[in-house]
Amino acid sequence: MKKYNSNAEEYEDLVVSQVQLPNTGATQATMKNTILATPSEYTTAGSAETFKFKYLSYYESEEDLSQVSGSCTVYVAGTQRDRITLRSGNTYTIDVTKYIGEDVTEIRFTIDNAEGSSRSYVYEVTMVNLMVSSSFDSVTAYNGVIPFVYTPIGNVKKTVHIILDGKEIHQEETEANNRQ
Repeated sequence: MKKYNSNAEEYEDLVVSQVQLPNTGATQATMKNTILATPSEYTTAGSAETFKFKYLSYYESEEDLSQVSGSCTVYVAGTQRDRITLRSGNTYTIDVTKYIGEDVTEIRFTIDNAEGSSRSYVYEVTMVNLMVSSSFDSVTAYNGVIPFVYTPIGNVKKTVHIILDGKEIHQEETEANNRQ
């Protein structure tokens, strides 16, 4: 899956699934999903999170598209929240922003071609609140070293950049949350 995530188009053959009916020799349609965008592992309030994919269901070749509709079902924390009908050859974008809670949210997308092929994609999205608070007096004139005490807020590792007159004067990586 790491190879596929690093370059979806180059490794798209890794997500092909094909089902053969027992004792018949007949092959059902091959389903191929090319994942174009996934929800972020970490997100902030107000950020849009989407799942975008191209859906193909075909027989002998990608030109021989299946006319049977497929579906994509969205599950959030194990509960079905949405289901859309898919037509082979189309690209779909599902906005999952409204489903993301205040902590870690598991989102599963199950895509099937109604002919026996099914594939699920699971993502965990963590909502984080990032802020910096400070009691710095910005109207006071300073000479020499400027004392700047700040409190980073957010439950992830973050990099704080201090910029003065358009120039970065300090950078610090921290995991501190709500303490100086």
